[in-house]
Amino acid sequence: MVWFLYGASVFFVVLGALVVLYTDWARVWLKRVLGHKHAHLFGLIPLTFGVLLAISAAWSEIFWFVLILGLIALAKGLYLLLAQREQARVLAAWLTAGPSDQVLRLGGLIMVVLGTALLSWVR
Repeated sequence: MVWFLYGASVFFVVLGALVVLYTDWARVWLKRVLGHKHAHLFGLIPLTFGVLLAISAAWSEIFWFVLILGLIALAKGLYLLLAQREQARVLAAWLTAGPSDQVLRLGGLIMVVLGTALLSWVR
């Protein structure tokens, strides 16, 4: 599970940096992924990621922080899977067209900070 924490933290840092540096590319990528007919199945990714984060929280210096991140990802995945298709489409439409470039960049910066913190807290 230590390797999962290392991989997740590097993934957060790389993805956050890509969102900050290439905001237009990130918006197009989100539109392509979430604009799919079965976008609610995209919830399997955060669901799996959340379960793995919650399990691997014991291998972190700050157990509660990693556990909370895992539970948030788990809740997001469950919502995307169990929500009505219209609700999932509205959420996907907002994520692809709603936020401005500054909001997407702020999200990328938050991902970089979370990834760096997670990397420094792995035992």
